[in-house]
Amino acid sequence: MLSSALDSGAVIGVILIFFTLQFPRSRDLKWWGNVIFENTADNRRTPLKPIPDGGLDWALLRPTVTSVLSAATSAATTKT
Repeated sequence: MLSSALDSGAVIGVILIFFTLQFPRSRDLKWWGNVIFENTADNRRTPLKPIPDGGLDWALLRPTVTSVLSAATSAATTKT
């Protein structure tokens, strides 16, 4: 009996949602869930941080021999 009541409630809910949201002729629904993406940095194509005038120094991001060796030695000492 509970199972049939839950199934009936689900069917009534689906029919209600269909006739209130999908069936109307006007497809111009404006609510928070439909327009929130328009106010994001991704949609406006704006960066989170500006690029410096001189550009980025990629040499600072490349690993060097000393940085790799120091990371390896620190990892080895923390294991023991």
